[in-house]
Amino acid sequence: MPTLQVPKDTPAIVGRTLTRDDVAIVQAWQRGNWDAVLAMANGALKANPGDVFARMFHGTSSFNLGHYDDAIADESIVLTTEPAAVMALQVRGASEYAVDRYQEAIADETRALALHETAFSHNYRGAARFMIGQYADAVSDLNDALTIDPRNTWAISIRGAAKAFADDPRGALRDLDDALQASRNDAYTRTMRGYARWLVDDYRGAIADETVALAQRPDVMAFGVRSLAETASHDFPAALRDAGAAVAAGGKDAFTYEALGDALIGNRMYGEAVKAYDAALKVNPDPDPSLRAKRAWAAAHSGARS
Repeated sequence: MPTLQVPKDTPAIVGRTLTRDDVAIVQAWQRGNWDAVLAMANGALKANPGDVFARMFHGTSSFNLGHYDDAIADESIVLTTEPAAVMALQVRGASEYAVDRYQEAIADETRALALHETAFSHNYRGAARFMIGQYADAVSDLNDALTIDPRNTWAISIRGAAKAFADDPRGALRDLDDALQASRNDAYTRTMRGYARWLVDDYRGAIADETVALAQRPDVMAFGVRSLAETASHDFPAALRDAGAAVAAGGKDAFTYEALGDALIGNRMYGEAVKAYDAALKVNPDPDPSLRAKRAWAAAHSGARS
């Protein structure tokens, strides 16, 4: 994850010279002792509810502890009186990203970047743009993040995922290989490398990656990609098992339904394949033309109306 720095202009933002207690809060925060920061910030806020400095660090520690709604509430109070508080903007944006409020995250990190350029804000804005399908913009932000902090493996991983969805599978593989070699050996990075391998017709590699990812956690996309790679490898029973597992795990997207349709065709279950493709078309009425072609082929073989 990107590192959050204490802005050098923090004393100016809060309108005072830092006290001994303020310095103690910063030191505890820099050590990663979030509970101690919360305790000290709570004490300061009890004595003075309007203490912007204590409120800001209460929010940052809440963020680091995964209390994202509390962090958003704290930093919103700070920004009401101190709209140029960079750290508050950064933390609120990152917390909004964590609770799937991507447009708000983009807005806050954009405001933060206008005040002070950091890898942290580029990273979270890029991640939020990735989540809403703005893949080229995500790659641009993550390029900027990595220019500032080249060792940021989270940015490398997300950039690789964005490249995969932006039809740059070779570039995706380079990034995802680098991320995995740099010890970012998480299931998501592995899943995305499997997807990129499937895109370049490396079906054995895709199956291997998704198998490792699924050993760490069940995941709709990992099941779907492995199913597609198994279909391409003519292992149709395995493909159908994995496509069914993707649906059972909550996959209701066009990608999952298309994988299911492909596996059903491989198992000569043409009528069921038509139903799966129809489900994909309901989710995405404007797909790649190949999906409609597969649906028509299955319909012709099942006797269903195309």
